[in-house]
Amino acid sequence: MDYALIDADNHYYEPEDCFTRYGDEDVKRFVKWVSQGKKKYLLLGNVMQTMVANPTFNPITKPGIMHQRLKELAEGGVRRNVHGMDSTRFVLEPLPEYYRDRDARLQMMDEQGLERAWLFPTLAVGIEGLNPDRVDLTYKVFHSFNQWLEDDWGYAYEDRLYGAAAIPVLDPVRAVEELEFVLGRGARLVVLRPGPANGRAPGEREWDPFWARVQEADIPVTYHIHGGGDQYDDAFGLLFQRYGVTDPAYHLNLRSALYGGDRSILDTMASLVLGNVFGRFPKLRVATVELGCAWFEYWMHSL
Repeated sequence: MDYALIDADNHYYEPEDCFTRYGDEDVKRFVKWVSQGKKKYLLLGNVMQTMVANPTFNPITKPGIMHQRLKELAEGGVRRNVHGMDSTRFVLEPLPEYYRDRDARLQMMDEQGLERAWLFPTLAVGIEGLNPDRVDLTYKVFHSFNQWLEDDWGYAYEDRLYGAAAIPVLDPVRAVEELEFVLGRGARLVVLRPGPANGRAPGEREWDPFWARVQEADIPVTYHIHGGGDQYDDAFGLLFQRYGVTDPAYHLNLRSALYGGDRSILDTMASLVLGNVFGRFPKLRVATVELGCAWFEYWMHSL
């Protein structure tokens, strides 16, 4: 090949001001860091972010531990430390600069033989669903986030690092406005949250102006695995927890099995196909990232 490896699911670890650096006073009141001892927590409104256990990312799990974990599993089990903990899960180190500095990342990519990389959020993929009723504030938060992203990583830095602008799918009009903004700043791809579009199907015609502008810009739309609260939680509660929770562990496992990561991308792609989005916008390109392919065969069967 005349090119090196290209990574379509690379990540950075966000600093504490990623949502507020360019935020107005409403955003700065809405996004708060609170401390309890040495631990820091992130609040958006009155809702705590819980997807990322350590949202400051420092210290961070040392990369490469999955190699040892898989080796131990192949040998018959996971080794435990004196406290009974999985010995491979708690190897921590101070946050290396290549998680937050683009030039250090390029140097690391050179060492690893990576030519280019798509860059996705880590903390921010668990934020959009926390306050779905506060649409205006959520778009303000991500508007500030996308400006931080341009600052720290760029949308096409050295034509090697491509930061995916994050656009909430809570309102089609506001989504188009944010899309226009990031396109004007040079965005080469955008990332959306899979699943229901805040009470709408993403294949409905209300979203046509968004898809039309994406096609005109000739950029890919990516759907990346997400975290945080979502409308599947509400549906699960209505269907399976209407009379309360008697066995939390059972319901947690059932929720994961029925409405896990596969469900959101399966529903999204079904909506786009059955809504004839690709018929109306034949040059539209959609990529699914970190969502696996296990859903695909059943999705084809369903269609």
